Amino acid sequence: MRVTGSVARGLLVDVHSHIYTPRLVELLRRRASPPCISSTDGQETLRTSRDSGEGKGSAFGPQFWQRSNKVAFMDRHRIDASIVSVADPCLDFLPPEEAVEAARVINEELESWCLPPASSSDSEDMPSSVFSAGDARTAFRAAVPNSSRIRAFGVLPFANEAVPVAAVTSQLEAIHKSTSLRGAVLSTKGLGKGLDDERLEPLWECAERLEQPLFVHPHGDGTAPTSSADGGLFGLRSSGATLPLALGLPFETAAAAARLIVSGVLDRYPRLKLILAHSGGALPMLSSRLAWCVSQEADIRARLKHDVRYYLGQLYFDALCYGPEELELAVKIVGRAHKHRRGGPGIYGTPKRGSQEEQEEITAGARRFLFGTDHPFFPPLASESSESSAEAPIWQSASTNLQALHAVASFTAHERDLIAGSNASTLFGFS
Repeated sequence: MRVTGSVARGLLVDVHSHIYTPRLVELLRRRASPPCISSTDGQETLRTSRDSGEGKGSAFGPQFWQRSNKVAFMDRHRIDASIVSVADPCLDFLPPEEAVEAARVINEELESWCLPPASSSDSEDMPSSVFSAGDARTAFRAAVPNSSRIRAFGVLPFANEAVPVAAVTSQLEAIHKSTSLRGAVLSTKGLGKGLDDERLEPLWECAERLEQPLFVHPHGDGTAPTSSADGGLFGLRSSGATLPLALGLPFETAAAAARLIVSGVLDRYPRLKLILAHSGGALPMLSSRLAWCVSQEADIRARLKHDVRYYLGQLYFDALCYGPEELELAVKIVGRAHKHRRGGPGIYGTPKRGSQEEQEEITAGARRFLFGTDHPFFPPLASESSESSAEAPIWQSASTNLQALHAVASFTAHERDLIAGSNASTLFGFS
C-alpha cells in the first residue's frame, strides 16, 4: 500500500519542532566556531556542534526564529499544536554564570514567543518571504485555540560541572510555574558527564515531583566526518553530515537512555516523563542485546529491579522514524515491555499476526509515541517544487512521517490518533 497526499486525521500535535530565541541568536552570532551563526555575503549560516571543521551548516533565516513562519508551517501541514524547543539545548559554550542567566532569559523569551501577537500588525509575527502563509491561514482551522496552539520545552543551564545542580532544579521550578512552558529539553551531555551523573539526582526528583516532561535531545558532540580523516567512524569527508545526522544523533540518544536505565534512574523515579528524540534511536531494536549484555554483569543485574527491556514501557518516544516498518517495529517492541518485568519466563514468542494479543501490544506501544517533524531542519529541496502549492511548500520531513504513521497496516484509527495527537494532548494539556 502506497500512501501519498493528504490523509485522514484527528488532532495532530508536533512535539519535535525547533526555534531559536533572540538571546540565543545573539550569543551564537558572537561566536566564530560551532555552535555559531556566521554571515557571508548577507546570508547567515547556522553551524551547530555537529558542523565542526568544514561542515557547511544550515541556511539561517526567519524559519528558525519567526513565529508566523512556524504557524504557517503548522497550517500548511494541518498541525493543530506544537511543542517547540531550542535545537541545541546545551549551553556548554558559556561560562557557568552566563549559562544560568542565559537559560533564564531564553525561557522568558520562549514564554513570550508562544503567545500570539496582540495585533496582526506586529511586524515580527507577519509572514515572511521565506515561508508565506498565503491561503493556508484561512484554509485550516486548528482544533486548538490560537492562544494555546504553541507551547515550549524550557531550557536548563546544562553547561559543565561548575554549574550548581541547584541552579538546574531552580530553573525547572520556574518552568513549572510558567503558563506556556511544558517541561524542559535536555542535552544528553548533562553537566558534562552525561545524564547518569549522580549529581543530577535532584533533577530527577524535582521533575518527577512536579510532573514535568523532559525531552532528551542529542547534542551531536561526536567527531564529525569533516574534522576527521577519511575512513573514520562516519566514512568519507565527502559524505558531509549525512551519517552523523542519520546514525550519530540517534545513537547518542540511545546511549543516553541506556545509561539512565542501567544506572537505575528509572527504578528510583518510575514516574519520570522522559521523551526520547528520534524514536529512541537504536534503543528499541538493540534492547534485547542490551538486556543480554546486562545479564552478564552481576553488579548491574543486582542494581536493577527488572530486565532492561521493561523500562522501555516507562519512556515516551517521538515518532520520527520516516518509515512505517521502523515505526511499527518500535511500537511493538515498546508495547511488549511489560512482559519483561523481573520474574517473567524470559524469551517470548511474537504474537500471531492479526491476533488480539498483537493488537493489545500495539495499543500499549502506541500510547508511548508522539508525532514530530524536526522543523525547520530538512527544508524542501528545489527539486521538490512540484510538491508545492501557491501558498507554501510541503516539508517532506512532516509529510513523510505522517504518511508513515498512516501506512502501518496493523494500526487501527485508535492507535493512529494516539500517536498523532491524543498522547500529546494528555501529556501536555492541549484540548
